Amino acid sequence: MNDAASPGDDASPRSNGDASDASPGSGDDAAPLVDAALDGAARAGGAPPPPAVQWLSEGSLPGLHSVWGSAANDIYVAGGGGTLAHSTGNGQWPVQTTGTGAVINGVWGSGPADIYAATNSNLILHSTGNGTWAHVVLPSGDMFTGIWGSGPNDIYAYTIPVVHSTGAGDWTPVTIGSGDAIVQIWGSSANDIYAVGSTTALYHRTASGTWPGQTPGGQPLTGIAGSSATDLYLIDSTNIYHSQGDGHWSAQTITLGASETLLSIWALAPDAIYATTSSGSVFRSGGDGTWVGQIVQPGNNSLVVEQIWGTSPKNLYVATASGVFHGTAP
Repeated sequence: MNDAASPGDDASPRSNGDASDASPGSGDDAAPLVDAALDGAARAGGAPPPPAVQWLSEGSLPGLHSVWGSAANDIYVAGGGGTLAHSTGNGQWPVQTTGTGAVINGVWGSGPADIYAATNSNLILHSTGNGTWAHVVLPSGDMFTGIWGSGPNDIYAYTIPVVHSTGAGDWTPVTIGSGDAIVQIWGSSANDIYAVGSTTALYHRTASGTWPGQTPGGQPLTGIAGSSATDLYLIDSTNIYHSQGDGHWSAQTITLGASETLLSIWALAPDAIYATTSSGSVFRSGGDGTWVGQIVQPGNNSLVVEQIWGTSPKNLYVATASGVFHGTAP
């Protein structure tokens, strides 16, 4: 659920963008582009799943939605009531003053001195890593559920609407599809970006600058991640799909509880992919199409695990409804 605002408190002007768009395939009736065969069979010989970790709570910061870091000693979590906290990896999470009570839904940065946070209001935050957060106020009615960029000069904040920045404090509207609300954006570069629509559409931007769409799976999509342009993962509420970047998506095998839903997907490396759920689990895969689950807090199957981030399979963090948990080698 899946992912931060810039200078000054004054409203930042937004010029009309020139980014173009295209509707998905043949429309809502287009056949789902999912291979019949399970992806595990096609990818036999992949690495085993990453190891299980020991999850330990690191303080009480309830209502978290997002986690991101630039390094093992530079990690941010964010959530409700304008909460945004930072850690140097020492288990302590001092809260930083954000100047807003809005829910912070996403954090992303190009590095330790260039961090953004997206809120569920018309506010985007920006920090140079010094613990202070400048504001960019966008038009009334704008709301954001995440933020992502390919680098310091190519940043997208998304849902209603999608806006793009070159890193100079400017935020320009971008039309994707027919104005579909976007729930997540991820890419391997500025010319290889995917936008997950709130319905069944997945849009892909290349060097052409357009956003043609497709409907993999045929179900409402909720997240996307990848380790490279040829190693992509897509989720809906109960399914995981894999693609080699050629527009075809293969279903993978994952076993969820009766009411358990997938909330986020994240790829650390080709052999270390993670998915989080609404029932307290983190699933992991070595890239062979199979998934193994682990409960973050044993006995608590109602823990909402919103997002995951880390620097290695033995140094992971999750943002949950009950705070931060840190996963390390047992």
